[in-house]
Amino acid sequence: QEDTHYKQRWNAQVLSPEFAYLYLRYFHGRNTWERDHFIRRARNSPRAWVAWVWWKHVIGDVRRHHRFRLDRRTRNAFESYLDVSRKLGLFNHDSLSPSSD
Repeated sequence: QEDTHYKQRWNAQVLSPEFAYLYLRYFHGRNTWERDHFIRRARNSPRAWVAWVWWKHVIGDVRRHHRFRLDRRTRNAFESYLDVSRKLGLFNHDSLSPSSD
């Protein structure tokens, strides 16, 4: 529903896969889909499930799961998004700062 509203409001076109790094996906607590929907998608293949178990139960940090890793282009796009959003006063929250790993 969120995507549909955006596309209708801004007459947006679907991006080809080569531009997927520009599409932000996030959970904010009031999404159409609940948190578990995002978690299921992070472990929806045998390889991803094994990695999920490893990062959750052995390492204790699922954010390091391969499905949550950002490549260089995606990280740069995200950092730019944060920078512009802060400059515009859209939000100012320390937990949204990029990690240093």
